[in-house]
Amino acid sequence: MPSKLLQSMLYRLVGLDPANEGRAQRAVINVIDKVKAHPPEYWAKYTIALGITTEAGVLRRCKFHDGSYFQGNQGMEKAYNLGNAQFIAGEFKGTFESTREMTDMINKVITEHQGPSCSICASNSPWG
Repeated sequence: MPSKLLQSMLYRLVGLDPANEGRAQRAVINVIDKVKAHPPEYWAKYTIALGITTEAGVLRRCKFHDGSYFQGNQGMEKAYNLGNAQFIAGEFKGTFESTREMTDMINKVITEHQGPSCSICASNSPWG
């Protein structure tokens, strides 16, 4: 179980209300478990893929919840094309071994964030 300070920081990071202790605590534990499940190299690749998809307009970042992403207005191909152009330009040396590895990570990121709106905003909404 994370310390109270860490819990408080994570509540604010993911935009959860600490007054809803059970739900917020489960969300924090899920975030911690997810981070622990992969090595730092994985998260470096994930972060780059998230940047590519956001820059391409495939995903959008919530203006209220840092770290929350959802569907943008562009198709996956735009992210693949942008990522491939950046890969060929040498922007990812030492990170991705191949364009296939990069496009696989782009696909994973898009799949994980395919909701039509910010999931945190939606879960905190009184209209559900």
